Amino acid sequence: MNYGAASWLGDTVSPKAASCPPCRSVSRWEPERVKDSKTEGAGFGPLPIDQRMSVMPSKPPRVCGCGKRVPFGKRCPCQAKRDAERKARHDQTRPSSSARGYTGSWDRAKAEFLREHPFCRRCGERAAVVDHKTPHRGNQDLFWDRSNWQPLCTTCHSSAKQREERRAIKRT
Repeated sequence: MNYGAASWLGDTVSPKAASCPPCRSVSRWEPERVKDSKTEGAGFGPLPIDQRMSVMPSKPPRVCGCGKRVPFGKRCPCQAKRDAERKARHDQTRPSSSARGYTGSWDRAKAEFLREHPFCRRCGERAAVVDHKTPHRGNQDLFWDRSNWQPLCTTCHSSAKQREERRAIKRT
């Protein structure tokens, strides 16, 4: 699509620069001017990177409970430390994976189930995890009940399914 570059820019520009200004991937669009005998050596062309407009952050920083400013999308070091301590306390009381039933027999049954059901039940991607629809919480009958199994990809198992289980625990 040609926007009529000469009419809206007032100068001659290369067709590439005038084709679609909003689609350019630089942070500030500058027309690439065609050099001729009048403009030769006059410094025309795209602005250097250090003179382009910088991109504004999507959201302002927040203030943590400790008083430090934390950029959007980041975690304060005090929060990360507190989370690590909480997780370490939980891991001390949690039984090992083999004590919870995840043994060689489970690995073989899981591999067979994933061969029979290769796609994620939620998104259709390649399944990598056999999930228990109802958490077994150590109940071996529920653990080995194949009607309680579902194939999930790692993303669905690690995000949506875990979030649902946390909500269910909070309601009870």
